[in-house]
Amino acid sequence: DAHEEAFISVLERLRQVGYPLQLWLTTTPKGRLHYLYKYFYPEEYRRLVDEIQGPLPNPVDEYKVFYAITKENIDPDAGDWTGVELHNALVPVYGGEDTPLARQQLYGEFVMAENLVFPIWDRRRHVQSREQWPLAMRRPPDLVVAGVDFGFTAPHAILVIGYWEDGPYIGLLDEFVRSRTPNEELAQAAKVLGRKHHIAVFFCDHDPERIAALRRPPYRLPAVRASKHIGDPAVVSSGLGICTAALGRMTKQGKQAFYVLPHLKHFISQIESYVVERPTGVRREASEIPRNYHMDMMAAWRYGQVG
Repeated sequence: DAHEEAFISVLERLRQVGYPLQLWLTTTPKGRLHYLYKYFYPEEYRRLVDEIQGPLPNPVDEYKVFYAITKENIDPDAGDWTGVELHNALVPVYGGEDTPLARQQLYGEFVMAENLVFPIWDRRRHVQSREQWPLAMRRPPDLVVAGVDFGFTAPHAILVIGYWEDGPYIGLLDEFVRSRTPNEELAQAAKVLGRKHHIAVFFCDHDPERIAALRRPPYRLPAVRASKHIGDPAVVSSGLGICTAALGRMTKQGKQAFYVLPHLKHFISQIESYVVERPTGVRREASEIPRNYHMDMMAAWRYGQVG
């Protein structure tokens, strides 16, 4: 990557009389917080960033963008290895065609993908109705568990996860989210989910009092304290790493093995906006910017996935 200082130094040297004074750049975008976005999309950048030092560049529309996608790459010396083949080979690497990484790398889009925890998430692939799931997943799961994240002002969250030995497959089946809920109401909601899905165990946040409330009569739920594996998503043994592995799970035949039902709206919304650290200086109201607060459903997923 060329630093912004180097880019500015080159601009300063476009001054020779009698020459076209043009600079051509070929690059793959690196997000909407990269300095190139500031130069080529100044108004969009202004709406995105709170603190801007000095006037924005591009005052008289002197910057132009020409898009080229991977599919259009043509090399006469490459034989049969065309842009289409390269595109098709990279799609699974980037977790699908509509993920932020794929849109950036294959289509040259400036996307707001900075700091996303699960960039391989692809709503088009992962969210499907039960009728669209693989045939082996249309029978009852071999095992059903639930992850439970306790809250009060922040919501309680329960996520129901099904496992099928064939594949092996993972399917997210149901969710419960509610704030300011007494222990008894939470236990009743968990009991309803438990009966509906035949939940074998509830893996819970570390709150002995609330775990005891789930286990007491008349609920008598199989609630236990979940393991916590702290670490970066790239660390396979961490909670986030285990969730990342589940999200990218493939069958022995190389087919997708992780599915989410469409009515799990809280899970879908949170996984698409889950970040570890918010980029500094970015407006909170910008619709595409990921947020990292009220991530109760992501915590419930970790507890249920890790066990």
